[in-house]
Amino acid sequence: MNLRVILSLLFLSVFLNVFGQQETYFYKIQTITTQVHSASELYKKIDSLKQTRRPHDSYIKVLFDRDVDFGYKHKRIQIVFNSDCYYQLNLLIKNDTICLSSTTFALYDFGIGHYYDQFNKRHSIPVADSVKATNYLKLRNQFYRSTKTLNDLKNELDLNELYALRGGDGYNETWDKKHIDTLVRNKNFAELEKMLKSINCETQTYSVYGFYLLKKNRIKIPLKDQRIIDYIKWRNSDLESCAGDICNIIWKAFK
Repeated sequence: MNLRVILSLLFLSVFLNVFGQQETYFYKIQTITTQVHSASELYKKIDSLKQTRRPHDSYIKVLFDRDVDFGYKHKRIQIVFNSDCYYQLNLLIKNDTICLSSTTFALYDFGIGHYYDQFNKRHSIPVADSVKATNYLKLRNQFYRSTKTLNDLKNELDLNELYALRGGDGYNETWDKKHIDTLVRNKNFAELEKMLKSINCETQTYSVYGFYLLKKNRIKIPLKDQRIIDYIKWRNSDLESCAGDICNIIWKAFK
């Protein structure tokens, strides 16, 4: 057996071992989410689970805890075990009570873009208090004149979206900015309105930027859209962004 085959088998063995551990702890985290009803208690139990790994290269971090309307918050918790097992918890909470939680994981951090793609593509399992989550959706759908479902709620809370109009050294336009520019150029109100009603705050803010460009071009904004835009700017929720190649910068778009 030549050296290349031996190295390939060793790599495959390590990969399967890491993946197996990650699957195991994914379901352990998921089990905890079914047992607790408060965000503070959930954090404590995840922290206890961390102690069973290698605590010196494991961590739990609350990335943001932001307003998503009517006293409800979207809390995102990042979890790393043994430096190479990445998990993410997205919670819809009100007064520390969990209305919905969703657990996702990614295999490796191959760089910012790949990292987010991995999280967006991995499966997640939602745990919901259907009454509380439905109450939130009822309030939200009434205000935004939308038809969001529990599945939309889970998917849009899970969505990893960075709000960044330019990347790298600041001269390179992001794909999202180019997409908004195209929508504005085509006066695609339908898509901008759809984004405006998203539960994901970054997506909403991209839409606000698009409407700003339309207004700058002296195109009249419908009152129903302007009402939501003014509210989003007033709410001014935390956004996940980047500075150069540094990811996970949390900031507010509206001063």
